[in-house]
Amino acid sequence: MISKASADDEKVKILKMVEEGAWEGVDLELATKIVDEIFESHECVADSVADTAVMMSFMSISQGNTEDFLTPCGEASLSLTIDVIGLFMSLLGLPGSIGKRVAVKIVGKAKKRLVKEVVRIAREYFQNAGNLLLVATGLVELFGVLLSIFSPTQIIDIIFGEMTYYEIAIYSVLITTNIALLFAASAPAIVVKLALVTPDVIDVVRSTVDVVEKCD
Repeated sequence: MISKASADDEKVKILKMVEEGAWEGVDLELATKIVDEIFESHECVADSVADTAVMMSFMSISQGNTEDFLTPCGEASLSLTIDVIGLFMSLLGLPGSIGKRVAVKIVGKAKKRLVKEVVRIAREYFQNAGNLLLVATGLVELFGVLLSIFSPTQIIDIIFGEMTYYEIAIYSVLITTNIALLFAASAPAIVVKLALVTPDVIDVVRSTVDVVEKCD
């Protein structure tokens, strides 16, 4: 169990990183409130580290709803949603291998509601990798959808649940800081970060094109 003093120290560290890391277009007051919310409600999930293969998790998403995802359109929509959440994980600073596992788990927990919303957002915002502002606008809308399904704390718990103790020790402060900053950022502010993860943006655009071709 983490002591209150240790938790308070970590919160101070994260708040300092949020303040120092905030760039133009980030609502610092909102970011601070998100950190407060995380520390008010967070429960340690370090002992729930998952070791299930990504493909097994991917397949489990459709359990009970197989007919929804076994069509070409369904498979493309599911892959798109995982790629979009994977892009979010890259923006948080997670390595691709961890980010993909987390994306699969988030999609698995949210199921059809998230897939439906991602497909809608992607059709409107994710068809042009050259227009990062449009992509960023779509991500802002995506963040709103995620926060209507999960709290920031729940998202962090899902992330930690797909990491080893060693990975949690390395990334926990970074993840918490970046979640607060991204959820408080405007679309123009997110453009700055998207430029650093161009390959992930291209993957999302390709998946969106695939959905359009297979679902129309």
